Amino acid sequence: MKHALFIIGFTIAVLFSVQVFPQTFEMIDINPEGSSVPMDLFTHGNRILFSAYTDGLGYELWITDGTSDGTNLLKDINIDGSSEPSDFIEYQGDVIFSAATSNNSYKIWLSDGTTEGTRLIKNSDVSWIENRGGYIEYHDLLFFSGSGQLWYTDGTEDGTIKIKNISSSSMIKYNDMLIFRGYESNSGLGSELYKSDGTEDGTVLIKDIRPEGSPPDNSSHQWILWNIMVNYTLMQVMVYMVVNYG
Repeated sequence: MKHALFIIGFTIAVLFSVQVFPQTFEMIDINPEGSSVPMDLFTHGNRILFSAYTDGLGYELWITDGTSDGTNLLKDINIDGSSEPSDFIEYQGDVIFSAATSNNSYKIWLSDGTTEGTRLIKNSDVSWIENRGGYIEYHDLLFFSGSGQLWYTDGTEDGTIKIKNISSSSMIKYNDMLIFRGYESNSGLGSELYKSDGTEDGTVLIKDIRPEGSPPDNSSHQWILWNIMVNYTLMQVMVYMVVNYG
């Protein structure tokens, strides 16, 4: 009886949800030849920017309003292959993101949601973006690290400036400063704690916490330990099988 009541109740609930809350789903086939793998979806106003794959273009920048007619290629950034746009961030009403122009050389791009307004900010000597997605807004500027250099941009070519030759990651704002993990290749130091006020002279080491250098790599020790544990477990299984099943 309980099972019958459950089935009747479940059926009524399904019928009620279909009648009272009808939903329409629309499939948008971006790549008829196969999967388009849409990724890195980012809301900008009442539309969404994202990366999608087509056989003819590779991974490029697309935009959608949630309808098939409103889903279109926004810009073919890398005519020689995939630009793989990602790491979108809202800045001053526009969207700044990373994209590869050629030979996997990642640059900083800006888009206002139109084809004409999607442009390379600066053709600098930055060939790759470190810690992609590690942008931080500070004093109305957007700071990022690329090719072992600390940069900031205001979204214009002239306003995109290299601060210092230092790799940075894990940046946060604290007491009107940027605090981050930094690495200067010619300093003789490993990765240490730095701070910056947005200028070259104001980007300095806070403290050399480990003067001996970088911590030792324990990966080989961990690999050996893992193998010992696996082999020991297998041996236990084999002994159990022999004892119990002859």
